[in-house]
Amino acid sequence: MEFCKNCGLLLPEGADHCPQCGAPVFSTPQPPQGAAEHPFYMEQEPPRAGMSTAGYLGCLVLFVIPVVGLIFMLVWSLDSGRHPARRNLARAYLIRTLILAALFFVVVSLLLLVASVSVSYPVYYPYYY
Repeated sequence: MEFCKNCGLLLPEGADHCPQCGAPVFSTPQPPQGAAEHPFYMEQEPPRAGMSTAGYLGCLVLFVIPVVGLIFMLVWSLDSGRHPARRNLARAYLIRTLILAALFFVVVSLLLLVASVSVSYPVYYPYYY
């Protein structure tokens, strides 16, 4: 049963124009037989909502705690479940933490190298001259 989109009259079966107002009838196309398996006709999952501001804030506060935050970062970054926004946040924060740790170790090793050279240089200086 179809109704005219223009005047609302109940249209007879197979009509291509409305008998009252003459408006063309546009019927909705039906998927072809056996097309239910085709990905275009499959029902798609609705997009998931992102995290709220409180969710982001809670995650960031949790990530600041030294050992617990690292454990949550690892667990959430490997999670492929219901929260893609939390997973992406945990991965980004884990990458940031690894970069900062690498920079920290490079700077500390350079400072120790400079300190060892500056301490050893005055000790050996009188023996060479």
